[in-house]
Amino acid sequence: MAANDMAPHDEAQQDHNASIPNPTSHTRRNTLHQVEQQDANLEVPQPSRPGMADRQFSTHIYTLGRQHVRPFVGGLDAPEQVYLPTGGPQPLPAEALVTVRPSRRGIQRTVTDYSTSSGLTVNEITPPRAMADTVAAHGPGTYRVVAQDTSRQDSGVEKLDDAALEKIVTVGYAIKTIDTFPDRIANKEYLESLTKVYPLPAPTGPNWWNRLRHGVFSTYRRLWTLVLLGNLAALLYCVWLSTQDLDHISYSTAATAVATNLFVGTLMRHEHCVNFLFRVFCALPHWLPISIRRLAAKIYCYGGIHSSCGISGLAWYIYFLALLALQVQKWTASLIVVACLAGVVVTLLTTMVITSHPYMRSKFHNQWELMHRFFGWSCIGMIWAQIILIACANAHYYSNSVAHALIITPAFWFLIAITMLIVYPWLRLRRMTYSAEQLSSHAIRLWFNDSKRVLPLTVGIRLSTSPMTETHAFATIPNADNAPGFSVLISNSGDWTKRIITNPPAYLWARGAYTIGVLRVAMLFKPIVIVATGSGIGPCLSFLQVHPTWPCRVVWSARFPEATYGRGVMESVYRADPNAVVIDTKKTGKPDLVGIVHAIYKELNAEAVAIISNPMATREVVFELESRSIPAFGAIFDS
Repeated sequence: MAANDMAPHDEAQQDHNASIPNPTSHTRRNTLHQVEQQDANLEVPQPSRPGMADRQFSTHIYTLGRQHVRPFVGGLDAPEQVYLPTGGPQPLPAEALVTVRPSRRGIQRTVTDYSTSSGLTVNEITPPRAMADTVAAHGPGTYRVVAQDTSRQDSGVEKLDDAALEKIVTVGYAIKTIDTFPDRIANKEYLESLTKVYPLPAPTGPNWWNRLRHGVFSTYRRLWTLVLLGNLAALLYCVWLSTQDLDHISYSTAATAVATNLFVGTLMRHEHCVNFLFRVFCALPHWLPISIRRLAAKIYCYGGIHSSCGISGLAWYIYFLALLALQVQKWTASLIVVACLAGVVVTLLTTMVITSHPYMRSKFHNQWELMHRFFGWSCIGMIWAQIILIACANAHYYSNSVAHALIITPAFWFLIAITMLIVYPWLRLRRMTYSAEQLSSHAIRLWFNDSKRVLPLTVGIRLSTSPMTETHAFATIPNADNAPGFSVLISNSGDWTKRIITNPPAYLWARGAYTIGVLRVAMLFKPIVIVATGSGIGPCLSFLQVHPTWPCRVVWSARFPEATYGRGVMESVYRADPNAVVIDTKKTGKPDLVGIVHAIYKELNAEAVAIISNPMATREVVFELESRSIPAFGAIFDS
């Protein structure tokens, strides 16, 4: 980030340059004494932010590391050290940043080291009580604090008595607002003027048609319908042939159809298959017509194939059982076991299909995840048993070996592939350590140090504290400047995330390979409007960190964005787009997101809009823009 991105006003810059001494130079110390009276009498500006009298604050002071001086105002060669009475002699640099964040747990005093997303190494130290209380009175924000030696004793601060030391604590801090971000955050007047210049037009067609075209027949449902109708046509044709001649279609053929659908459905959930599809479809050149790129960008709707194959597999399995019951002439013990297992498989598959409805899945997400995983594994295991038992019965009937009967059975090979697809992610189960950066009581940022690998853009990772029972997907944020390692932004959106924020465990489990996410489709469009609400800025930063020069406009709406998500996130946003439209909903109220995004789309003359938000906001923005013929893309429930 350029130095002027973090610089305060010119007057503060001059005060800072005059007040930073060299710890080894008594001449520069005397220079500090000359400006001391002016800075000591500096009036603390009143905050312009809304008050939070009903909340407590966590106060942290960050001091500049020597190797990273450029991002700060004026730079620091070596911070001046003064001594404070808090907990005995304690060195404190002459200048520091103090960040005040909302918290329900009161003042937090911790000591830790970490690196911000801009590459700035900082040390977090315990702030003196007097300074912490003074700064916290201003509410959430970030401030530049200059420590000034008011003793006028050339012999050094070591010889001061307690009274003099107390004077340094209470008087020796000039608090100057470094908050350039609140000045850049969009106010209500600007947003209203923007929507007036570019008013939202009426939809391009009647409302019923838009609801049908962009709602009922979305890309996800069209893929779902296409696969289902193809299977249904083949199934009806086989049923018709069976009515003409019962032996025309064998139950082995139906079993192959079952295994084929289960294989395709499993494949569409495998990370390497998903990554391959995204890489192929998102590699289209920009000179292609936008209509083609718009269609290719809908690749994140691949989940429609997965769910439709599950339903089709159930239908083919029922047909398989019917043929088995009609074509078997002699029921051996193995075939009776097959019939018994079939009843369990039908029950489990039907339960999985019903509970995978979007309403059931969102309402009982944790239960759905457990059911989908263990019921699916159980079904595959029982189908394995059925294939082997049928092979044994056929081998006995045709006087062949069981191995030969399995080899000539297509379903056997499909089951091998399905099993490999299921086992593979668990072979890559690994324990990952991290450093936790507590952004606020609502959000936390986990920093994963990986000295060997630089992650690509817009890939997600599945994290868990108990891999067998609960796994959560998060977007990774690659470190800036292609540095190894990444971070993950987690906000409070449920019981699991709340536990991570309030009590981060020593390590987390990661399973499978990194999987490309929805925002990869942004590479198909130049320029593009990237929209995020709340913690949705995390996946957006995954793209912006890798392509900070990509022509785009960022629109981010959040409550207390800096106080909740930290200064590092704000820096990354403004570094990627200096004209980013950041909305503090605590000041502006709930914004007209559709109107604002449309206005910026027109102002930028963009090709498309991509949004990462909660399901309700995503559906609303995507539908309203698409009904006005604006290409819009956002994660769906099954992407």
